Amino acid sequence: MNQAEKGLKSILNFMAENENIFQDDLTRNSFIDLCTNTALYESKAINITLKKYPDVIDTFSKYKALTLNNNSVYTPSAKKVHSNDFDYKVLCYIGCIIVWADFSHNLGILQKETLKSRFGGYHLWDQLFKESTINMKRWKHIIEFRETFPFQPNQFIVILRLLHIGI
Repeated sequence: MNQAEKGLKSILNFMAENENIFQDDLTRNSFIDLCTNTALYESKAINITLKKYPDVIDTFSKYKALTLNNNSVYTPSAKKVHSNDFDYKVLCYIGCIIVWADFSHNLGILQKETLKSRFGGYHLWDQLFKESTINMKRWKHIIEFRETFPFQPNQFIVILRLLHIGI
């Protein structure tokens, strides 16, 4: 099993074990925002999400599957943006799945213009073009995510159902 498959399996296990937390609309919405913001804005996502959901770190940092402690080794940082131990790759992958579902099933979570300017396409697995709004560092991350995160729609549907996102 490669690293991407392990990541997807870890996400599925987390979602299945903690499905009850997503039955609460506020908790589910804060998680969806955290994940989609991470997919779109990377490390800036936490500050964007904290403005709307001030308790998001306290709510989700207790789940090992979402932290670096569970998934990799990390070096503590004094930067404010790194004041949590979330594994941004896990959150980003879930966010990319939500973005894919939003576009594919017209859920209306995000605006299409935002997706094009942040991904270079309507979702990570779309035909991508480097937009002028995407800097080279972000573009390299998009390509890395695309290579790392497998496109497995059947698994995505399971994750979305566990999140109680109706599609």
